[in-house]
Amino acid sequence: MTTNVPNIDFQWGSGSVLGGPSEDVIVRFTGSIRSDSTQDISFLATADDGTKLYVDGILVASDWVDKGGGGTTTAPIAFTAGVPKTIELMYYENGGGANVFLNWDQSGSMQIIPASAFTSQAAPVVKTIGPPRNLTIASSDTSTVLSWEAPDTGNTQPERYAISFNCSGCNGWGIATGNVGGPNSLNTTITIDHSLLDGLRPAGTVWSFHIRSDNDTFALYSANSNVVTGSTYVAPTPTPTPTPTPEPTPTPETTTVTTPTPEPGPVTVEPTGPTEAEIAAQVAAQLAAQQAEAARIQAETAALIAAQAAAAQAEANRIAAEEAAREAARIQAEAELKEKADREAAEIEAARIKAEIEAKEEADRIAAEVKAAEEKAEAEAKAEADRIEAERIAEEKRIAEEAEAEAERIAAEEEAIAEAVAKAEALAEEERIAAEEEARAQAEEDAKAEAEKAEADKIAAEEAAKKAEEERLAKIAKDAQDGKELSKEEVALVVTALVANLSPGESISAAEVQSSGVSYSDLPPQTPIEIRTSESGEVLVITAEVAANVELVQDPGALLEAVFTDPGAAIAALGSIGADMTPGEREEATEMVVATVVAAGAAINAAAVAAGGSTGGGNSGGGGASGSNSPASRGGRKW
Repeated sequence: MTTNVPNIDFQWGSGSVLGGPSEDVIVRFTGSIRSDSTQDISFLATADDGTKLYVDGILVASDWVDKGGGGTTTAPIAFTAGVPKTIELMYYENGGGANVFLNWDQSGSMQIIPASAFTSQAAPVVKTIGPPRNLTIASSDTSTVLSWEAPDTGNTQPERYAISFNCSGCNGWGIATGNVGGPNSLNTTITIDHSLLDGLRPAGTVWSFHIRSDNDTFALYSANSNVVTGSTYVAPTPTPTPTPTPEPTPTPETTTVTTPTPEPGPVTVEPTGPTEAEIAAQVAAQLAAQQAEAARIQAETAALIAAQAAAAQAEANRIAAEEAAREAARIQAEAELKEKADREAAEIEAARIKAEIEAKEEADRIAAEVKAAEEKAEAEAKAEADRIEAERIAEEKRIAEEAEAEAERIAAEEEAIAEAVAKAEALAEEERIAAEEEARAQAEEDAKAEAEKAEADKIAAEEAAKKAEEERLAKIAKDAQDGKELSKEEVALVVTALVANLSPGESISAAEVQSSGVSYSDLPPQTPIEIRTSESGEVLVITAEVAANVELVQDPGALLEAVFTDPGAAIAALGSIGADMTPGEREEATEMVVATVVAAGAAINAAAVAAGGSTGGGNSGGGGASGSNSPASRGGRKW
């Protein structure tokens, strides 16, 4: 999970760490940090549990262990005002509580680094180079082979590797995998011939080796790899073979042999080669030449090794000096912090003792002042009591004299008051009666105004309700005109609005019904419907039930469907044929109606068959049929 935080100031306890798990979690905080002033700043990361702090890619504090808090204060790090540095804090939690805080010392004490110190401004890229890894050694009788892995840290690649070797009691030497850009410069293995080592120290010497990554272009040199050791081969000393003593050659007995003198002839001369001395001299000369060449090569190698060793030693000395300086600075910083903490503790203790002494002196002073105040208060209280007693006696005498005078005054006032009260009561009674009359008139006026207001409110409410009802009815009618099917509630509402205010003798016009969105069948059956006015001025009014039947008759498709689905309704509809005519119109349409009755008879027969009954007659117009539409039920009237 990746997220952004303003600064590093977290106390999670046993809860979730940054929204993740609460246990077994690692967090890496990375960003840029800057100071508003140029100064040396120390850092302190305290946590439960472990932390590692890097500034500009350099590890400045490592507390990568399980702990419940605390941490290591870094050596002071130089900051330039406004120039950021990269910062990285690794943190892990391993059981129990969880917290992590990143502090710095800018003003003499460690404080949580505020969010304002962290910046989105990119810090200058600090180039770093990592050390080689996993150096191993393998030795044979004639050579030592070193192998390692390329670094996996740092942001700069090596250009070559420097191999340093030393032994007990020697300063050490160094060689390289090659020149920058050379064919072997980035090899991760090198073979060192024992003749090189034996030329420096006797065979059998134990050598220590380590490797460093070099980038001469940027003058970057890594820390050393792990150290490995190995020794050169020591040939066993050969056991000398004893030279056998030659046995003495026996002296032969003297024998005189007479040799015949050979005949003169050709003489054979054997070729003569170099003598053994000459051969020995030649070998010695060649050996001397080889030794001289070997000595030259050895001297050149020794000089090269010495130069590389000197450079390596100088670099090692530089690194050691830097490490020593850093360690000294850290120790000095810790000493200064401790000295400062001791000084502050001593100052706090001195301040506490001084405060206690001052508090005791203040308490004694206050006690003395309180005692003096109590004594003074007692004296003043006694004097005040004597004064009060004298005043009391004088006051009692004065009161007695004033009481006598007051009694006389009161008697006179009571007489005057009695007279005034009688007059006031009479006037008050008159005013009370007048006020009651005025209040009654005002109450009647207020009640009348309240009633008028209530009536106006009632009328307004009724008008509003009526308007709302009209708007709703208009919407329902529009919905019906738009083809929307009305609900039962909407139909009932429209029907109620149509018939609610009908007085005896009044009727609803067919246009009102059509515009309302309901059908005649939705209205109460006996609701009077004004169908139309004839050309002769006759007004035709029929019931809603008859109007529905007439409407059904006028829709052949609906009538035919009713024949098969609701024969009773179809028969009732047929019985209403001509009901939408005035008497004059009915007389004029007799012939057409008769034809319609003939057709209706056929339809009735079909309806009877569909209903499971018998037709009871032919196509003569329904003769012999019974029911509400039979001639008998119509009293033999003409259609």
